[in-house]
Amino acid sequence: MTHPESVTATITTPDDKDFTDLTLTIQSVRNYPYAVTTHNLTVNLLHTYFVLAGATPVLVHNCGELNLGSGDTPMADAVNVDLKAAPGVNVAADVGALPFRGGSFNAVHAINPLGFQPVSTETARAMNPGGILTVAASKSNKWRRAGSEAVAEAGFELLSAGGLDPKRAFGVMKRADGGIIPVGTNFETRVCRRL
Repeated sequence: MTHPESVTATITTPDDKDFTDLTLTIQSVRNYPYAVTTHNLTVNLLHTYFVLAGATPVLVHNCGELNLGSGDTPMADAVNVDLKAAPGVNVAADVGALPFRGGSFNAVHAINPLGFQPVSTETARAMNPGGILTVAASKSNKWRRAGSEAVAEAGFELLSAGGLDPKRAFGVMKRADGGIIPVGTNFETRVCRRL
C-alpha cells in the first residue's frame, strides 16, 4: 500500500476503541508471553496488499474470496490465483501449495478448473470452517466433480449440485485446446461446505 486507506471494518472486544476512519502506522512490534487485545482490520477497496516487515514485503489479504485457476476469468473482489502470471491474476502459485495461511478465506471459487481438483485438502486448509467452495464447470470437464468419498476426505460436504449459477457466468471460458466455451452451455455448479 503506497497511500493511506480507510479502515472499514474491525473486530473488537468491549474494552477496545473504534479504529474506523483512522490511518494506522505500525511504529514498533513487541512480543507478549500472555494474551493481549489484538485488532483485525479490513482495508477499504483492497483484498490483497503488501506491508513491510522490516525490509521484507509480506502479502496480506482481507479474509474474503479466493478464485482458483482464474486464468482469463478473474473475479472482481476476489484474490485470483493461477499457475502463471497474467492480467487479473493477483498471485501466481500452484493450487496444490497455496501461499496463504490456513483459514484465510470464507469462500473459494473454481470456474472451469483445468489440470487440478479444487475439492482438495489444500483448498480446505486455506478456508475457514463453514466456508463455501463453489465449482462451476462444463460437464465435459473431468475436474468439475469429486466423488462423495473424496469430498469427505478433503474436509468438505456437498451441499448442492445443479445448473450454472448466474453469478459464475462471466469472463471467457476456454477448453484445454484454447477453444471458447459459450457460457452456460452444459455447465454444472457444485457447492460444498468446509467442515
